[in-house]
Amino acid sequence: MPILDREARRTRLGVAGVVVALVTLSRLVLGVHYAVDVVVGVGLGLAVLAALYWLSGGGTDPGRVLLFAVAAGILGLFLGVTLDSVTALGGAVGGWFAWRTVAEMTPAHPSSRHAVVAGFVVLGATAGLSVAVYALTPWLGLAFLGAAVAGGGVVGAPVLGERLV
Repeated sequence: MPILDREARRTRLGVAGVVVALVTLSRLVLGVHYAVDVVVGVGLGLAVLAALYWLSGGGTDPGRVLLFAVAAGILGLFLGVTLDSVTALGGAVGGWFAWRTVAEMTPAHPSSRHAVVAGFVVLGATAGLSVAVYALTPWLGLAFLGAAVAGGGVVGAPVLGERLV
């Protein structure tokens, strides 16, 4: 069974399309990319999204995609141990761990406004932690841990939001 129901598929695709259009338009208006850059970027993004959808078994096993992200993060370390590569791996590990321990076992179905608000509070705290990691440029081990907590917070936010209420 897919993680997301298909009833709101059109709405989700519409919102995603608007976000993609706004981001590509902003890149063109700011003059930081040419039109061909954004067209190729959108095409490449769609291809990657399709491959990851296939990897997840049609949306039934996001854990596989998160494990793929961990593998990509490890590969990134071979290209250079930088703040970006360490935090990318940390976020992937945190997301995968949260999925395996919290989200996969307890699917979130927010039933109240309070649960949804609590989930957004968790996401806000996670975003703040992510900003702090980049703003403070801490020791790489601490950056890894901060990114792992942030990645786990993003993946586990709906379930954590329900449990906080």
